[in-house]
Amino acid sequence: MKIFILIIVFILVSGCDTNLKTDEFSDDETDELNDIDHSDDEKHDDEKLINIESVKRVKSFSPFSGMEDFFVYQTAVADFSDNSVKRNFNHVDTSFDMFAEDVGFLREILLELVDIAECMDCVENESFLEIRLEGSEICQICDDELLTDIDHYLLVPVRTMLWPFEPQDEPHPVGHNSVNFQNYAEEEDNYEGAYFHHGIDIIMPEVTEVYNQISGRVTKIDYYRTELVGENPLYFEVVVETVNGLIFEYHHIDKNTVPQKIHEALESGELIPEGEVLGKIVFWPMPDAFSEKFFHHIHLNIMNQDKIKINPALLMIPQVDSTEPVIEEIFLIDDNRTKTLSSEPDEPFHVVVKAHDYTDFDPWPNPVRFSEVYIYDEDENIVFHHPGYDFIAMMDSDEKVFVCDYYLCLMDGESYSLGNYFKREFFVVVTAFDIAGNMTEPIDPALFDPGKYTLSARSCDENGNCTEESVEINF
Repeated sequence: MKIFILIIVFILVSGCDTNLKTDEFSDDETDELNDIDHSDDEKHDDEKLINIESVKRVKSFSPFSGMEDFFVYQTAVADFSDNSVKRNFNHVDTSFDMFAEDVGFLREILLELVDIAECMDCVENESFLEIRLEGSEICQICDDELLTDIDHYLLVPVRTMLWPFEPQDEPHPVGHNSVNFQNYAEEEDNYEGAYFHHGIDIIMPEVTEVYNQISGRVTKIDYYRTELVGENPLYFEVVVETVNGLIFEYHHIDKNTVPQKIHEALESGELIPEGEVLGKIVFWPMPDAFSEKFFHHIHLNIMNQDKIKINPALLMIPQVDSTEPVIEEIFLIDDNRTKTLSSEPDEPFHVVVKAHDYTDFDPWPNPVRFSEVYIYDEDENIVFHHPGYDFIAMMDSDEKVFVCDYYLCLMDGESYSLGNYFKREFFVVVTAFDIAGNMTEPIDPALFDPGKYTLSARSCDENGNCTEESVEINF
């Protein structure tokens, strides 16, 4: 059986050098692949080979000890007829096309895998690799430990990815997270320029080297935001497209420190490994109001092919953090966001939660990652539950879109959410979106029988630390 599957998988990935991105094998790499002994392949029935369909990887992972009911679920289907990978990362499309060189590496890994692994029935297992022949033969491999190298090419990492500073296998301070509300207008009631931070700011006490986090190819070394700031040395980036189909933007690189090897890799399309030095962070001249220290940092964006930003904190080795978020306030507002409502609402309403979070050692208050709302009756039965949007990825590629839908910005002439050099106050309209990022209707009081109820809000941070607060309401 092992030999049969070995033959199938080799033929599955053979002939996959067409319809690829323009990235050819070097002579040495071609010779290395040709050195593999494929003598058994000649014995296989050519007519059956054309029925091979795909390789499918499914993985379910619970990343938070404090949120046992939360799973990151992804499915990746690699089609070797055109070398595309259709991948869903929870509710986010992260599909991509593989480079020819990477297909060759994946080929070798699969050949080695089927030589040592047993085909098993993984129907009840939420994590497996499936090698599928159209309408007939299926081989499933259930052991996640055997699939690590394959996952490097097919999956988005979850809480395992390296950091961009040494030591790469340890976390570093985060000054702003992906969910962060930012608005630097001089007038607090001006929200025209308000935006989501979209990436994370990783802070270092001094100028130091920035390291690549996942093997990939350099696709840009240049200024960014030139339409707003021109060729400002503070706004220079190195961009890497990784072997697993993500785009990494490393902002605030010192232009003069980018190694010649990285410039050459941009021209050649050479694969650069994780741990490769990309340059140094630029000297950031403005001290930070919260830490009262210089804010030397990398702004790291991680995107899918549609430029939707993915939450880097979910991907990287987690920070040391046992500090629960703080819920400062819970209140109700009308659907049009014109007024606050009493604890006896007589019209449809949304729930606003003012909350912030600190990690154990960082001085910066940041937004919570996830909030949800429960309503309990007098017998403590749950009669309503609304899980708010979970920031696995942003809801749009434009950083300004939805920011004052997710956050409460301006209401009845009063400013609410603030995010600037001196103030961070986060008022989240928890019931405005569902967990997948779809806008939702307000809560209708007509859904409830007359009586006393308890409205409870639960907020959680990136490490699964959660806190809960309640208010009494009457219908």
